[in-house]
Amino acid sequence: MIVGFAMLLTAPLLLIYSQQTTSLNDHLEDSQANKAADKIIDTVNSVYYSGEGAKRTIKISFPENVLSVIINQKLLTLNMDSSHKPYEINRWTEANMTGSLNKFEGLHTIVIENLGTQISVNEG
Repeated sequence: MIVGFAMLLTAPLLLIYSQQTTSLNDHLEDSQANKAADKIIDTVNSVYYSGEGAKRTIKISFPENVLSVIINQKLLTLNMDSSHKPYEINRWTEANMTGSLNKFEGLHTIVIENLGTQISVNEG
């Protein structure tokens, strides 16, 4: 009887633990993706204002839930997945951008260069 009662109490606790762990993982991955997007845009703006020929290399880390990275003129979009539903992280810049970034999880080396009329953003 005591074992049955203990099992009865354990099941809801395990469910709550699982839900909280999933929520925490989503929050951590979202934070990491926002930090990466901010760093890219900050560097793009810095290179833009430094003038033609300016170039910087940065290292950022993407979480595993990045579905795609889209560079479209003045907009950087990270399409993300979560335990609830897909969503986007959008960042705007002062400069027109061109280039592409891979979506894989982990460390990325990104070269950002001012080409005069646009800013090149590519894997290094």
